[in-house]
Amino acid sequence: MLIRIICGAVLAVAFGLAQQPSDSQPKDIRDTPRGTLLGFLEASSGGDYRRAASFLNIRKDHRRSTSPEELAQELKRVLDRKLAQDLSKISSATEGDLTDGLEPNLELIGIVRQGDRNVDLLLERVRLPEVGEVWLVAASTVSLIPILHADIDTTWLESFLPHWLLHTTVFDTPLWQWLAILILTLVATAFGHVLARILIRSLNPLVRRTHSALDDRLIEALRRPLQLLFALAAFRAGLVWIAPSYLLRMYLGRLLTGIIYLSIAWVLVRLVDVITTKLVAAMSGRQKTTVASIMPLTRRTIKVFVVCIAILATISSWGYDTTALLAGLGVGGVAVALAAQKTLENLFGGLAITSDKPVLVGDFCKYGDKVGTVEDIGLRSTRIRSLDRTIVTVPNGEFSGMQIENFGKRDKMSFRPILQLRRDTAPQKLHSLLPRLRQLLLDNPHIERTPRVRLLAIGSQSLDIEIFSYVLTPDYDEFLLRQEEILLRLLDVFAAERVELAMPMQLNFDGRQREIPRPSPQQPEPSQEK
Repeated sequence: MLIRIICGAVLAVAFGLAQQPSDSQPKDIRDTPRGTLLGFLEASSGGDYRRAASFLNIRKDHRRSTSPEELAQELKRVLDRKLAQDLSKISSATEGDLTDGLEPNLELIGIVRQGDRNVDLLLERVRLPEVGEVWLVAASTVSLIPILHADIDTTWLESFLPHWLLHTTVFDTPLWQWLAILILTLVATAFGHVLARILIRSLNPLVRRTHSALDDRLIEALRRPLQLLFALAAFRAGLVWIAPSYLLRMYLGRLLTGIIYLSIAWVLVRLVDVITTKLVAAMSGRQKTTVASIMPLTRRTIKVFVVCIAILATISSWGYDTTALLAGLGVGGVAVALAAQKTLENLFGGLAITSDKPVLVGDFCKYGDKVGTVEDIGLRSTRIRSLDRTIVTVPNGEFSGMQIENFGKRDKMSFRPILQLRRDTAPQKLHSLLPRLRQLLLDNPHIERTPRVRLLAIGSQSLDIEIFSYVLTPDYDEFLLRQEEILLRLLDVFAAERVELAMPMQLNFDGRQREIPRPSPQQPEPSQEK
């Protein structure tokens, strides 16, 4: 799935670059060496050999032996069968490549084999009265076209194929070559699968000798990327034998190059997953929680960086100027920033949460007026599991601006009950009760050694005693257990000291307000039976 998404992005970027108009684009495609060769290939592939001949520097002596259209047709066949150099290697500058060691007005298309010698195919810059200086196939190369064409032999496979497979073409490519490419794809896929399996099986004995599980995970993670890389290598090797038309070979070569770069990126992405997972597993305690919270965002950032590098490498291999692309992105960055303020706000909010670490993955926190457990901190949003077991997605820009109370970072929990005694409790009982309550807390190993028990207030309805202490646990469930134990012991002390807690009062209105106390626990309720 990742490869499909990345390939789609690469093709979309490449198509956008190819279709993007530019004010600096030359009016005549022949103003650059690459434009001349591309224009010739497009015209000849479409069968317009008259227009294709306009890219040749044909002299009068050439016209005597062969017509311009025939020369263009023969040159196309020579390029299809003999030329291996990619179009992206040819300069796209108006002045050509001045560092190739040739004359300034000459540009090398490629080297082809003729008999037992190599022949240079050249472009030359000439001045035409109607358009000015343009690049054309050099006159010296045009004079060699009949010789190079005569040197092309029919392959042994073509001699056995039926006529309709040889002469039925789809996109200027014979039908038999399309069938051969399809078969080659299946064979290369099977070859990659078998070769990767053999390589992994040969490495398994070495891996079993180690005590670490990291190498096992690495081999398993690299299995599918290796299958793809082996299949691509086999396909590229077989494509040379099929020798399709130059344009189709160029497009297939670019596609293969892009997939190879993306396959390498896939390998790196899988390595990042394995290494980061192992890194988190190697941590312990709070350190593991911290790393586990930071690692998802770090992992995604590294993956995005790797994929972007692979895309730029692919575009550069296709012959596009990545420097101009990056400059264009820099100029367009302001417009993107204005159009995507919320997205950038959430992105930087995620970075702020990750760096400042107010919460980590697994922390129970209060954000705003809600509470929940943090499950993931992403590039755009933070996902929190609520008490109702639903997932709440909060944009990082909003979450980072909230007041966040992190219950996961507390080291102990406060125990602060207010005990309300009956108003008529004798002072002598208070003198004996308060020390017993203090001693009860001091004797409890789960209570911090500095408890406070004080008579807080003498109210109109009760005597209020405040207990302030800390239970030595950050876990809420354990806190409830310890609190329950302490409260039960407090009730035992009250019973031993014969001290009663104050009961709530009720108001009864019958024309005048009076307070009617509820019966104490020692007094039975009056019977409701008639």
